[in-house]
Amino acid sequence: MMAFSNPYSPVNTQVQLPHTGPIVGGLTEGKQIQIQGILQDHAQANGFSVNLCCGPKMEPDCALHFNPRLNQGCIVRNTMIGGAWGGEEREGGMPIAKGKVFEIIIMATSSAYQVAVNGVHFTSFKHRIPMERVQYLIVDGHYLKINFIKYEGGMNAVPAPAGMAPGYNQPPGYGFAPGPVPPPYTYSPGGFAQPHAVAKPPARAGGGDVLYNPQIPLMQKIPGKMQPNKMIYISGVPHPGAKRFSINLLTAPHGESDYSFHFDVRINYGGVQKVVVRNTRKQGAWGDEECKVPHFPFAPSANFDMIIMATQNSFKVAVNNAHFIEYAYRMPLKHIDTLNIDGDVRIHSLRFQ
Repeated sequence: MMAFSNPYSPVNTQVQLPHTGPIVGGLTEGKQIQIQGILQDHAQANGFSVNLCCGPKMEPDCALHFNPRLNQGCIVRNTMIGGAWGGEEREGGMPIAKGKVFEIIIMATSSAYQVAVNGVHFTSFKHRIPMERVQYLIVDGHYLKINFIKYEGGMNAVPAPAGMAPGYNQPPGYGFAPGPVPPPYTYSPGGFAQPHAVAKPPARAGGGDVLYNPQIPLMQKIPGKMQPNKMIYISGVPHPGAKRFSINLLTAPHGESDYSFHFDVRINYGGVQKVVVRNTRKQGAWGDEECKVPHFPFAPSANFDMIIMATQNSFKVAVNNAHFIEYAYRMPLKHIDTLNIDGDVRIHSLRFQ
């Protein structure tokens, strides 16, 4: 019997196979489905499938059938309409290996599904069935273990609290102060960033654009610099065994830049555990540290969603749907022009709004 998951959980870590889960609100532009798992190193572990379907069964209509076939060295993509399969797409090779953790991200755009595998853009599959008809995710396979399934984004996201950008999948409860609402998020098609390309700089993340899987350390220009009501959305995961990572807002010139806001997550570093240090460095000199937190929301291999919002007088930071800390400005906001991320962390996505 197929197991139905709780669709309201932002991250489902209790995945039984075969898995059938309703997609709340269906698929809309910008919605992402992130799947992490491992195919066991077994002689009969030949493949599995990830399916976006119009009902709780594959038949009669499956908008996207994403079928890694390790025994054939390819990932087959197809659509079923009225019980009949269409033409297969097979190019792209096989980036998934037995015994190794894989991660698949499927993002719906207006014309196609953009699919990344292990942090690298893999394929664009044009819609053959209107994505508005898609209501279920079905995952199945022998000798397959799914670590988690995560949904985020989309135009039918839960309404945002006052002062936060609409069109982003964040439940209420951040506790941010009300303020003018920035323009809605719009996705710019073009695929996912390819973090291992050394000949090109990371993909540009302009206002409203999304940067996926950037290389760390990251130095990213902030479009329009920081200003009141600007927000930075960061989704990521600390590495297994992570000790420390930091998120910094810098002012030009760089190199020995001033750190207007230093957010330093110390999971287990220098004999200190579960501390988030906030500070400012001006003309090479650090100020007084702030360390008090209501809780510690970071852990190795645990996904986090974070928002940094600039107000008139301070930065407000939310982590995993809850207000986390407030940091009063020690330097003028208007001089901040660069985001820096470094340390034991992988960033899934980054957006300025």
